[in-house]
Amino acid sequence: MGHKLDGRYQVEVGNNYNVRIEGSRVKHTLGSVSIKMYDKFSKILRIETTANDISFFKHYREVVHRDGTRSYEMARLKKNIYSLGFLADNLKAANKRYLEFISAFNNKEVGRKRLEKVSESKTENDRNYKGFNFFSDFDLSILLAILRGEFNITGFRNKHLQKQLGFKGSKISRLIKRL
Repeated sequence: MGHKLDGRYQVEVGNNYNVRIEGSRVKHTLGSVSIKMYDKFSKILRIETTANDISFFKHYREVVHRDGTRSYEMARLKKNIYSLGFLADNLKAANKRYLEFISAFNNKEVGRKRLEKVSESKTENDRNYKGFNFFSDFDLSILLAILRGEFNITGFRNKHLQKQLGFKGSKISRLIKRL
């Protein structure tokens, strides 16, 4: 959050982990500011920083003292429209530092488990479905066709993949079942 902690710091600090229907959430609080990481359906990672009291953050600005003198120094953000830009910069910087922090984790176990799940063969209703081989040109072309950006919003159907891959409908149906 841009603050260094020592033993004299008089603000509540905490962590919270919740599992919900949509996914899991990790929340770190430091006083009136919190940074949250959401894992939406194990597909999307979203990070957001919220501040109930923006005076928690500081920036370099002109300060008017009680005796009428003015000086430039690090001062707390004021709660006005002019502070929005500085607040946005501080919150983005907190998100960026948090992303750098979690990207340093060296646990690749979840990725390995998901790769094994996609690449191993499955049997369902006495029918075998082979896994995907990421080194096979054929399987790679299927996966790249599915990952096209135009399918992100509305998804894809059999006829869309027929156009992309040039296969017949029955072969596409088997591929979709394989997926």
